[in-house]
Amino acid sequence: MDIANLYEQLGHWYAGQAGQESLVLIHEHLANLQENLSGQHALYCGPDALFNESSATQGGFDRRFFMHPGAGQGQVRGRPDALPLVANCLDLLALAHPLELSDQPHGVLREADRVLVGNGHLLLVGFNPWSWYGLYRLLAVRRFPWDRHFYGFRRVQDWLSVLNFEIQDCRYAAFRPPIQSQFLQQRTSALETQARWRLDHLGGVYCVLARKLRVPITPVRERWYRPAVLIPKGLAEAEPTSRGINP
Repeated sequence: MDIANLYEQLGHWYAGQAGQESLVLIHEHLANLQENLSGQHALYCGPDALFNESSATQGGFDRRFFMHPGAGQGQVRGRPDALPLVANCLDLLALAHPLELSDQPHGVLREADRVLVGNGHLLLVGFNPWSWYGLYRLLAVRRFPWDRHFYGFRRVQDWLSVLNFEIQDCRYAAFRPPIQSQFLQQRTSALETQARWRLDHLGGVYCVLARKLRVPITPVRERWYRPAVLIPKGLAEAEPTSRGINP
């Protein structure tokens, strides 16, 4: 399926009852994770329900852009696994469910590594397979988003470490079963409070903040040696200078 259609379906899912119940805490996490970040350029890719005035206005960024794979939506048209950007141009890249929606999850992370500056930040939102959402995916009818592959935090952490990213924080939301019923959502509201404080790693949605580490350039130490010089009678070693090593 075309990725633009997948993003549209993702927006519809968050507009449903289960999605709406999870958005309150997701917005809180996104705002808190960006609070102390700053830089020149920030790019957000995801449905309007996820990145809006309450979740995409924190931090000290000079300019913010919004990207969408569909035509006529967002300020930039593009997809997370093929960003239409030059290298080393972003201080923050925020992506909503890019690993689930792309057929090339490794390519998504490589693109993030390419466009972020050294010490720039990557903000990822994803579905947690070790949660009610993961269980529902195994049991539910194969429809969106349950027909997509979910990647757990540990796997994402391993992939990012290979690209020299450092995980700075991971927060979870959506602790209730993803049931599209207002009545059942209200009846299971106690799970939200209890699991948030006791089993927070079992939330259905995670928000990961990672920093791209700047690779230090190790200077090559100059080797001192006694060069050979050409003299009338052939090759011979030159006398050591004061900076050389005395024999």
